[in-house]
Amino acid sequence: MKSTADVVVIGAGIQGLSAGYHLAKLGVRDVVIVEKAFMGAGSSGRSASMLMLQVWTEWQIRFSQYCFDRFMHFQGEFDASPDYHRTGSLTLVTDAVAEQEQQLVDLRRHLGVTTEIWTPDEIKRRYPLINTDDLTFGVYGPEDGGIEAQSIMLAYKDAGRRLGVELNQGARATGITLEGGRVASVQTTKGDIQTRWVVNAAGADAAEVGEWVGLHIPIQNRVRNIYVTAA
Repeated sequence: MKSTADVVVIGAGIQGLSAGYHLAKLGVRDVVIVEKAFMGAGSSGRSASMLMLQVWTEWQIRFSQYCFDRFMHFQGEFDASPDYHRTGSLTLVTDAVAEQEQQLVDLRRHLGVTTEIWTPDEIKRRYPLINTDDLTFGVYGPEDGGIEAQSIMLAYKDAGRRLGVELNQGARATGITLEGGRVASVQTTKGDIQTRWVVNAAGADAAEVGEWVGLHIPIQNRVRNIYVTAA
């Protein structure tokens, strides 16, 4: 592992690998990624891998539109497919949140996102196993779908390596040293790396990394469940 770097990226999920590749593409010469376990060991390798436009704030919607376009052209840049498959997404809405959800539908449509409202009867007709007794309506996003996170991570890793990005797996970052209010080095279980810049792509551990330099990052980790059923 290198002992000096222009930039150290902490975390080798999609964000960290993407950051490493894009920094190198912009001309940063020495980019080092450190990962405590293995590539995709965190949420990137355990997510439902949904590409969704049915999100909740204006900046999230605009960012999702950018990401959607990016992944639709992903293969042209990386010669690797994100394996997008359109499934659609359905949000079930009760009376308690109906007004809020209607406002979100209006916002999405205003920003150009195709969004449909389904009645409980329509939901029941399409998906008979869903209990619609307490539903006011459903919000359906026909363009939402799944992508293959592993393929995307591998594409970023390989493209970054060709540009000189160094990936160190099994190298847990344990601290950041500051000198004069600036980053001086990153400590890892495989040795220290002298650097002036750090990208915090630590995912669920990002708040802890922020604390090393006195930054409060308002992240609350939650365990979520994914249920898989037969179509």
